[in-house]
Formats: sequence, C-alpha cells, structure tokens
Amino acid sequence: MRGVFGGRVPYELIPKLFKDTGYKSEEVCCGFKMQTETEEMLEGYSKGEAENGISFDFYRYEDSVKFLKSKKIADPTADIKGDALKEMLAPFKVSSKQALELFRKGAKIGHTVHVLSGKLSGN
Repeated sequence: MRGVFGGRVPYELIPKLFKDTGYKSEEVCCGFKMQTETEEMLEGYSKGEAENGISFDFYRYEDSVKFLKSKKIADPTADIKGDALKEMLAPFKVSSKQALELFRKGAKIGHTVHVLSGKLSGN
C-alpha cells in the first residue's frame, strides 16, 4: 500500500509522521512557489504562530528565485532534498508575521513545497 501526504506542516515532522503510522517515506521532489491567497493565508499563519508558539517558514520570493536561478537549481527538483533547499533559502526566510508585513508593502512571498511518497513498512 502506498500513500501521498500534503499540507503545511513543519518539514522535520514529515518523516516522523510517516514512521509513526507505519510508513517509510521518500521525498520525490521539492520546489519553491509563490504564496497564493497571500493576505488571507498569512493572517491565519501569523495568528497560529502567536497563539500556539509555532513557526512557519516563508521566504522573500524574488530574492529566493534569483538565488535558485544563480545556482542553476531546477524548480521543482529531485536533485536535492527539502532540508537542503530550506537551508539554502535560509538567508531569505521570514516569519509569517514578517511575510504579511512585507506583502502589505508590495513584496511577493514564497514557500517550499515537497512531494513525498510513502510505502507501508514490510511491503
């Protein structure tokens, strides 16, 4: 049995979620995209950060895209894993609150995306 998982969860929790439910995970590819429904989504993420002590990773979009192009990193890519992508984009990282403030000043905001495959352990 195979499964696919998606959503906005902390990247480092994904392998644990798969393992805890009996699956072995494999990252198929990762990428970077511009945040859609930005005002609405960032308000929700910002509220979640403030109320629950969690954080979501957003990035200054134009700086991130320029950097990825300068490194000739395809988007999406299977050549690197999501943790490496996030590490490379760390200089452009902002909180959801910061992202909302930047967006309201006219900046584009981005986030990483990850496609993972899960295989039931023992199969």
